[in-house]
Amino acid sequence: MVFVAVVARPLELPLAPPRSAPNLSALLPFVARPPLVSGDVLNAVELLPIFAFDECEYTHHCPETDERLYNYWGYMPVSFFAPMNKYAVEDGVLEFKQMVRELHKNGIEVILDVVFNHTGNNHSSLEELSKSSYYILDKKGKHTNFTGCGNTFNANHPVSIE
Repeated sequence: MVFVAVVARPLELPLAPPRSAPNLSALLPFVARPPLVSGDVLNAVELLPIFAFDECEYTHHCPETDERLYNYWGYMPVSFFAPMNKYAVEDGVLEFKQMVRELHKNGIEVILDVVFNHTGNNHSSLEELSKSSYYILDKKGKHTNFTGCGNTFNANHPVSIE
């Protein structure tokens, strides 16, 4: 068997529902069109970050058009294990579970591209719970940036390990 995978953000999947169908979840493209995929043709789907992230985190503008730029890729999560709301119609957790079940029924593996070494710069649920437990801080209590992305997650703290 040849390994064939699709790598994409949920909204950019080749089989995703058209944007003109707002009531169809981006997390359920294969459920909506099952004849287009099967384990015989497609072995895996790798989803780029699906955790909740702040797409308005940055305030940059396109130099040519002055159009606001958004955090498109999702590599700055604000909540681990919570799917991005915009990828779902009603309940992102239930819709994600349904998508995975349907893919597995069709013999298709699900690979998640995840970020656990840092979080987004604003609005992290972990920061609200306990900044000093979940992040590596400098002597002044400011976030460190060992990842090159800011807000380095403290995976060695007992609370984080739990």
